[in-house]
Amino acid sequence: MKIVHTADLHIGMELHGPTNPTSGLPRRLEDFLAALDAIVDGAIAERADLVIMAGDIYKGRDPTPTHQREFARRVLKLTRENIPLLLLTGNHDMPNALSRASSIEIFRALDVAGVRVARQAEVLPMETPSGPVLLATLPWFPRSLLLTSDQYRGLPTQEIEREFVAAIAGRVEELAAGVAELRADPRYTQAPAILVAHVHAQEAKDGAERLLTVGTDPLVPVERLALPAFDYVALGHIHAHQVLARKPAAIYPGSIERVTFGEEREAKGYIVAELGRGSCEWQFVELPARKFVTIEAESMTDDPTEHILRRIERRRDELPEAVVRVRARVSLQNQALFDETRIRRALVDAFWIAEIRRDVDRPDRARLAGTSVEGKVPLELLEDYFIQKQVPADERVRLKTYAEQLMHTVATEPAAP
Repeated sequence: MKIVHTADLHIGMELHGPTNPTSGLPRRLEDFLAALDAIVDGAIAERADLVIMAGDIYKGRDPTPTHQREFARRVLKLTRENIPLLLLTGNHDMPNALSRASSIEIFRALDVAGVRVARQAEVLPMETPSGPVLLATLPWFPRSLLLTSDQYRGLPTQEIEREFVAAIAGRVEELAAGVAELRADPRYTQAPAILVAHVHAQEAKDGAERLLTVGTDPLVPVERLALPAFDYVALGHIHAHQVLARKPAAIYPGSIERVTFGEEREAKGYIVAELGRGSCEWQFVELPARKFVTIEAESMTDDPTEHILRRIERRRDELPEAVVRVRARVSLQNQALFDETRIRRALVDAFWIAEIRRDVDRPDRARLAGTSVEGKVPLELLEDYFIQKQVPADERVRLKTYAEQLMHTVATEPAAP
């Protein structure tokens, strides 16, 4: 049985790019859709028996109609080729209330042939062109499911985290038991079993996902996920491709496109695996993700602009169609020589200039508390703090958005009686 495993599509992530004047779509949205097209076309060319999308289909819980339309077109292309599809609910797909539908449940409501949507932990037998497969699904486990129980209220934070991890691991054990129970049925004795989980494995190297979420994830040891009942563990949530276990194989395919500069050196792609009862062979298929390029320079005595221009010239071949940022460290004495206009002209071949940042080296750098705060609103002070801490521009935008949301929530909450 051949499966295609992908995750973290994040359709709607549109930072770092202009709009296509012909299509009217953001160019970065087109990048993500082109990557998804390559996966869909690859599954068709490979004559895959099943495609698994292990969570975070969209950038957020409320995708626009355009994002929904574009994703539905790709789903339709798979179903017309009679390729079954499993959609798992990730943290970005979760509604803000458990009673609400997730952003991908429209496919369940329409009963789209060959498409299964998993929003709860369960074992789903699924027919494929090569026979049945047992899909043990573990969507994102929201913290609210645990905290609504009286027994966890008032516990110290560390104890809650331990209980949270234990609860997730317990669900996996229940799924493994469900697989064993189904295999008592002659129809499923030789059916391969796949754990499909949107979860943060403890051993995983953090990718950009940590920059897209607020708070901390429960870290589940991979040995609590890669149980012998499963023939393959299809993971989602971490954006860096990595293999965490070999038998059974437990794999993050990674995101399909670069989201932040933290992914600058990461290959992007998806997994094609050949599965049987007790066997698995797989390969990572790389996608032509858009390049992200960081140019850094430090010039304390010379002309910093000339220094940066030389660095740009040395990397000229990398710039066409790349998202580029420039970071320069200069001194108090030569900062006036920093010419951003000339630097921008030198980057004319770039797809998008994400940032040109000048950091002035100050030997006795003042703390935020020592700077003038008169006349500044909270968001301006927050921006000052981020700049002092050298937070990248794209991350500053994201964090300030969350800060605005929090301040709005506090301002609109009714006063306690």
